[in-house]
Formats: sequence, structure tokens, C-alpha cells
Amino acid sequence: APRALLLAALVGCCRASVLGVARQRYACKSFDPTRPIDAAAVRTLVEAAHAAPSSFNVQPWNCVLVTSEAARDKLAGGMLAANQQRVREAPLVAVFASDIRSCNRAAATVALATAAGAPAAFTSKLPFYVSLFSSGYRLGFIRWPMWLAKRLAMMIVGFFMAVPKISTPEAWAFKQTMPAATHFMLQASELGLASLPMEGFDESRVRRALKIPRRYSLPVIIAVGYPTVGGAGRVAPSFEVWALHINRD
Repeated sequence: APRALLLAALVGCCRASVLGVARQRYACKSFDPTRPIDAAAVRTLVEAAHAAPSSFNVQPWNCVLVTSEAARDKLAGGMLAANQQRVREAPLVAVFASDIRSCNRAAATVALATAAGAPAAFTSKLPFYVSLFSSGYRLGFIRWPMWLAKRLAMMIVGFFMAVPKISTPEAWAFKQTMPAATHFMLQASELGLASLPMEGFDESRVRRALKIPRRYSLPVIIAVGYPTVGGAGRVAPSFEVWALHINRD
């Protein structure tokens, strides 16, 4: 009984800690350029992102960390409006890149599942599942016709039974990437760092500035650092607003 009570107390503390970090996070609009982030903290941020879940554990994303002043200045050329200054100020900018050729990762996904002890009956079907849901075929002239064919097939089959929604390759990869980006920001908050997720950027210019291959699409860029005085502040919707959505029939 005492051990059970102790375990319950520890679980309660962890839950409170996660909720506290989530409430502490906000979109910081101004960073202190004189305060760098140490290497240990950067590694912790990346580890937190890597621990995020993804469909079938495909993890179809990479994160480009931009830290040098010269690289951030170059990246700023692809940012819009005030985001240019924020990228120049923040000591760390994380560019999350989603792999729209997710099928290329099927073999690595099978290897991970096999190493984790998944039965062969499941691992043998993983390449099919990944291609079905992601439509992330290597060749573009196959990718889009196959996606359209699967959407039409699912519409027909859907009249008779429940079927999954077939997303575009980009949408599927974005869905798998955003949990990692969320982990990244929550971990930043836990470390006492501020963050700002940005979608105001020119993807083509950002890709060229950082030499990111065209197989990647960019859902979000996150600036991380210490806030300046007056840079803090959070406005969140009331829980009642969310409760209306939770309880909707």
C-alpha cells in the first residue's frame, strides 16, 4: 500500500509538472540576443522532439538547427515581416522539415519495429501501411496519381465500411512532425526558455538558404531563446470554450 501511494503521488507530480509547463509556454515576440543557449540544453530540446510519437514510428521529419549569427541572418531573408528580426535575435532557430517521400523510411521503420520485438506478421505489412497512409512515394509522377486513386477507392469502400482518411503526402508528413515540434517547445519551457512557432516565411527561400532538399516541406519554424523585458505574455482561451468542443455530439 505505501508503495502504491508513493507511485500515485509521483504520477500526480509528473502530471502537474506537464500541465504547469504547458501553461507556462507562450509565443515570445522578442528575444535577448546577448544570452546564448548552452549545448546541453540544445541536446535536451532535440531529445524531447525525438521522443514524440509518429504513425508506425516512421518519424518522417528532420530538424535543422540554426545557431550562428551568419546563418540566422541568411535565414532571415526567407522570413516575413517581424519574423525577420525575431530570427536574428533568437540564439537558436529550429526549422522542422517534413519528408514527403515517407516511403523511403519504410525499411528503417521495419528495422525499428523488429528490434522492439514486433511480430513478423506485423512488420511484414509495415511498408504497405506506410505507403497506404502517407502516399509518400519517391517519384512525384507516381505520388499524386496513387493518392488520387486511393482517395477514390476509399470513397467507394466507405459506403460499406469504415475506412481511413487518405491525406496528401504533405499533410500526412505535417501531422507526424507537429507532435515533435510541440515536444520541442514544451521542453524549452521546462528549461526556462521562451519559444515562438512561426509560419510566416517563404518556404522556397528558406529551403535555399539552408540547402534543404526539395523532398522536404516545412510546416513550422521555431525561434528559441531568453525573452527580453516585456517580451513575455500569454493569452489563452478559457477552458469553457474548449469544453464546448469536447462535449459536442
